[in-house]
Amino acid sequence: MPVNEKKEAGESGHTPSRLQHELFAEGVVSRQVLDAVPSPILIIDPHWRIIYANKAILSLVDQSNAGAGSGLMEGEAFHCVHARNKKSDDQEYASCQVCGIARVLSRSLNGEETCEDCQLNCDLGGKGSNLSLRVGATPLTFHGEHFSILSLVDLSDKQRRKMLENACFHDLLNTLTSIRGVLSVMKDGTVENDLEICDLLERMTQNSIDEITSLRLLEKVRQKEIKPNLVSVDIPDLLNLVRQSFLLHPAAEGKSLELAEELANRIVNSDRQLLQRVVGNMIVNALEATDCGGTVTMGARADDGHVTIWVHNEGQIPLDIQAQIFRGDCSSKGHGRGIGTYSIKLLSSILGGDARFMSNPKDGTVFSVSIPLQPSPP
Repeated sequence: MPVNEKKEAGESGHTPSRLQHELFAEGVVSRQVLDAVPSPILIIDPHWRIIYANKAILSLVDQSNAGAGSGLMEGEAFHCVHARNKKSDDQEYASCQVCGIARVLSRSLNGEETCEDCQLNCDLGGKGSNLSLRVGATPLTFHGEHFSILSLVDLSDKQRRKMLENACFHDLLNTLTSIRGVLSVMKDGTVENDLEICDLLERMTQNSIDEITSLRLLEKVRQKEIKPNLVSVDIPDLLNLVRQSFLLHPAAEGKSLELAEELANRIVNSDRQLLQRVVGNMIVNALEATDCGGTVTMGARADDGHVTIWVHNEGQIPLDIQAQIFRGDCSSKGHGRGIGTYSIKLLSSILGGDARFMSNPKDGTVFSVSIPLQPSPP
């Protein structure tokens, strides 16, 4: 059964509450046993609806009682942002097609016992959150119909720590690679303005020191105790500095990195180091997605109480990659290379901002981050 090929809920005439009652009444499963299990467990009917959730599920979802998710689809119960999406002509449930829970559940309802790791982009209380799960599925046949018992293990804390560490080393590597590019040019003897190059190297070396220092913040980020170091940040000055530091990055070879003509002349009260890392990651992603001879353009516009910094490159991100873009474990560049977009989303949220992207064949790809001029009080 394809991932999105779900039975219509009215085919059997059994409601979730009735199915739950029959399962427990006939002794197929025991409510007491399920509630005693410390791991979250769901029972899913042939129509992909939750008919029972044990008490441990409360540790993962925002429900007032364990039965509150009854009748919901699995994505709805976890507040998955894609559960609200409607089917479209150009993206038929693209997110569900690559979702680990959906794949596991599809195989289980066809009689296969399976297990898979997956990540969900959730909306909890209006705030974006990534949920990392290991999902095991066991088939269950009842009255001639196929059900599935899902057992869940929350990997979020371990995964988040790993992603944070990788994100910092990823950003540090970007800066050191740029320094190597500058040194290669100096070695070739093609540098005309030694003083200017030395100044650039000094700034980039300071960036490396800042990146190493930021590693000490990892535990605070993981514990959600980090507080941005707010200073006045001149947006045009920041963008010019970041552009200069990436001109000799290997990913920029044979490509143009340009500033848009219209550049918002604004000063924001934000953490300069974190914001610089966000912009740097957007640039690297765009450069790596651009063919030789292509152009990456960066700019900023002023909105209501915000400044939106954007980076544009030609070409569309494949739809299956778009569905997982900010997860951190997904990349078109190979295993473990999706750190940049994860870092963009994470650090933007710490700054009180919001990271987004749009990508289509006509307009290409634009990553943007909207930062408040003045952050909201904690």
